[in-house]
Amino acid sequence: MKASLMVTCLGDVFFPEVGLATVRLLRRLGVEVDFPKAQTCCGQPHFNSGYRDDARMIARHAIQAFAGDRWVVTPSGSCAAMVKLEYPKLFQDDLIWHGRAEDLGRRTHELSEFIVNILRTEDVGARFSARVTYHAACHLRGLSIQTEPELLLQKVKDIQYVPLERSEECCGFGGSFSVRFPEISGAMVRDKVEFIEAAKYAPCISRRYSTRLEETLLPKQILQGAFACRKPLQPIPQPRPSSTPPPRPFAGQGRTLRACCSWSPCSGAFRFPS
Repeated sequence: MKASLMVTCLGDVFFPEVGLATVRLLRRLGVEVDFPKAQTCCGQPHFNSGYRDDARMIARHAIQAFAGDRWVVTPSGSCAAMVKLEYPKLFQDDLIWHGRAEDLGRRTHELSEFIVNILRTEDVGARFSARVTYHAACHLRGLSIQTEPELLLQKVKDIQYVPLERSEECCGFGGSFSVRFPEISGAMVRDKVEFIEAAKYAPCISRRYSTRLEETLLPKQILQGAFACRKPLQPIPQPRPSSTPPPRPFAGQGRTLRACCSWSPCSGAFRFPS
């Protein structure tokens, strides 16, 4: 079986070890993995901020970058949701690109869903001697991914799984929502942290890069791509004054963010293993 890795912008810049761990995990499960170097952003920040024309342009680039018949696997529920749910909507009036968008959507899978439903595997041979809990990222529900992450967790040897109270509630990030409504976002993440603390400081696993609860597990722990949430939260940035127009999304901030605008390949810390 062959698959392409969609590493995502946040993975490229902030969590390259998760991309590497994803490749190692898939290879161990018998998947031949490649990395299309032309990939940039999926366009979700632009889409969510109302820049639909920019989102369409980025989506066209992504569709071309992942053209072919390979499965596309991403360790990010939000990016998978963007490709599978929003790309067809962006091109609903364009018969040619709508068909291409639907084709990419059919081939794209979030990592845990790919392992359970495509590879038909629940035990990946992982071992982690610890007490853990699980936060269900919002975009996974949109993809109807309900049980797959927990099925994988429960098969990890020596793990003590603790259900998280109100695990289905949002962490408060919501992309640009956290910048536009920092007070609401902060209150939501404080609630989430309280529930995690009530689980007696168990590492908290999430299947989304941008979940605001911080710190990653070592690549070989759990499913080699999950996240632990044990560090104190950083102060929430204050919103820009209302009299100042908001900047265009990804206006030259960071290496991969510049790549999103210039169409150069991902240029962060991720290096595809040979």
